Order: sequence, then structure tokens, then C-alpha cells
Amino acid sequence: MDQPTDRDPIIRGIATILWASTWADHVAEVRCRSLSGCEITQVMPSIDEAAFRLAHRVAGRIEQVNYNLPSLCAAAWRADGNSDTDDSPDDEFAERFGECLAYMAQGAGVSWFDDHKEFPLEVPLCLHGGDLLSEVADACPHCAPCDECGNHIPIVNGGELANRHHAESCSLYDADEE
Repeated sequence: MDQPTDRDPIIRGIATILWASTWADHVAEVRCRSLSGCEITQVMPSIDEAAFRLAHRVAGRIEQVNYNLPSLCAAAWRADGNSDTDDSPDDEFAERFGECLAYMAQGAGVSWFDDHKEFPLEVPLCLHGGDLLSEVADACPHCAPCDECGNHIPIVNGGELANRHHAESCSLYDADEE
């Protein structure tokens, strides 16, 4: 079997889940939109370059305790019953493999092995989601920074009033200065 040499779809899968997970956390914290019934990857902002840099760091940690990502993906392909004479994993398979590696690295409860056959794989816990919080907040089309403290708050009709309401609970707000 031709072993895949392209890490890109695997890295793209890791970056997608790191970005989506962090954006979902941001939305839940700020409450800037409802994600009820949504496929997060379909409604999130475009993936920032920072998520790809982080994906490479997570991939490096996974490779430190295993082998390179394309070899791991090929092992997953073979474990699922594909022989050496079958076509090699396509980008869709590789990207999904990367997504599951990201879930596993975050301890999110989703595992590659939920839907696939087991093979030797160790995925160290890499809780780096907080590394993307500022990029996610800046990319969120549903938020804007508070005029007083800079924390992101939802953009709503009457945004000035919403910003003022937030400011009243903002630690930098001083009612005596109004």
C-alpha cells in the first residue's frame, strides 16, 4: 500500500476541532448566539492560522509517543480491514482521523475507536483550547469588545444599551464618573 505522506488533511482535522471546540466554549460563555441544533463546524468563523499552529503542536505531541501522523493514519486504515492492496486512505478518512485525534487529545470523550477498529495508539492529553480564546473572540461575528474592559460581549439590537448594561457590571465601571 502506498503510505500517505501528506499530513495536511490530518492537521486540518485537528485544527477544525480545536477551533470548533474553543468557539463553542466562547459562545457558551459569552452567550452571543444559540448553537442549538447547529453543526458547529458549519456556523463557526473561518479557522484562524493560530488553530493550525496549535494543531501542529498537538500533532507533535502525538507523534512523540507514536509514529508520524501518516503512518498512524495508515495503521488506522489497515485496522479497519483494508489490506495493503486497497487504496490508501483518502483525505476525508485522514481528516476525520485528525478530528478524532483532537477530540481524544482534549479528553472530550469522542474517540477514533468509537466507530473504528482498535490499533496501538496513545494520544496524550493536550488541553490547549485556552490558547485560542482571544483569536476566537476576535473572529466571532456575534461579539464586540466592551468599551470599558475589552471583554467580548454579544452584539444585539440597541448595542449601545447592551454595552452599557455590561459596563455596569464591569470591574472597570465607575457609576460616579457618569
